[in-house]
Amino acid sequence: MGLALNHLQRQAIQGDPAWEGGNYLPHKQPRYGLALARQIAMISYKSAPLFEERYGRKPNRNGEDPWCLDDQGGGLIGGRFDIAGYLDLQGRRFIERFDANAYLAILRTMDTWDPLRGSASPLEAFGRIQARLSFVGISSDWLFPPESVREFAYAIRQAGVAADYREMTSAHGHDAFLAEQAELVRLLQ
Repeated sequence: MGLALNHLQRQAIQGDPAWEGGNYLPHKQPRYGLALARQIAMISYKSAPLFEERYGRKPNRNGEDPWCLDDQGGGLIGGRFDIAGYLDLQGRRFIERFDANAYLAILRTMDTWDPLRGSASPLEAFGRIQARLSFVGISSDWLFPPESVREFAYAIRQAGVAADYREMTSAHGHDAFLAEQAELVRLLQ
């Protein structure tokens, strides 16, 4: 799922007319594409139940009526729901503090990270680790599902490394480590 979402984020940036093959000027970066990429990412950071609780099918807070037909787009657009307003705000905030090429570099790093690549076995890849590792899965994280985190911890433990797995129960999805920092600290003590 992460690979698919990252692909869409790259397409959003590269599809922006200001992309210029990545050779844009700092003051003319692909702002629309970067904002859209951030919005795509934002939907993977939270859980569906949390989005439902916070936004549901509520009209946008600025008073737009999503059920009212508009004059633009042949009456096919209408006003935004509250979730759309939230995502648009996150996109606008992000473009003021982040560069599109830096964002693409992070996506590539996430996509290509594979600690077993080039190793004959998990023992070869992880066997030299001397630190004690703790892995935390988040119950509602679908970007990095807790089952995957648990399996990773198990593979490292099988390589002889002191590793344990802990799970954080949260409706905050991937962002739980930010939204519930006190619970994460408690879990790691």
